[in-house]
Amino acid sequence: MDKEDEILKKMLGEDEMPYLEDNGFTRAVMDSLPRRSSSTAIRRTLIVLGGALAGCAVFGALAWDGISSLAGETIRKLPELARSLEAGAVNPMIYVLVSLCTFLPIVFALRVKFR
Repeated sequence: MDKEDEILKKMLGEDEMPYLEDNGFTRAVMDSLPRRSSSTAIRRTLIVLGGALAGCAVFGALAWDGISSLAGETIRKLPELARSLEAGAVNPMIYVLVSLCTFLPIVFALRVKFR
């Protein structure tokens, strides 16, 4: 093993390594790298969220009668649903799974923003 390898092995074995002078090489390399564009991630997030909201709005406009009648039936059945939930006739995990299926696509779309 030559002298340089021994020096490197000793330096790598230490907890605190002294700064290796590189005459500005590291700074030059870092400066030459392209800057990371956050506007692409923001634009992608806005497109996904905008598309989701537009899809919900179109669905709501096209299916308004069905939604309103379904909402009316659900509201009328809320006491019955609460009693069946308390009695254990309906598994509460169904409501948890429906909630997760609703929110997971939104979380997946937003994960790029918070990376």
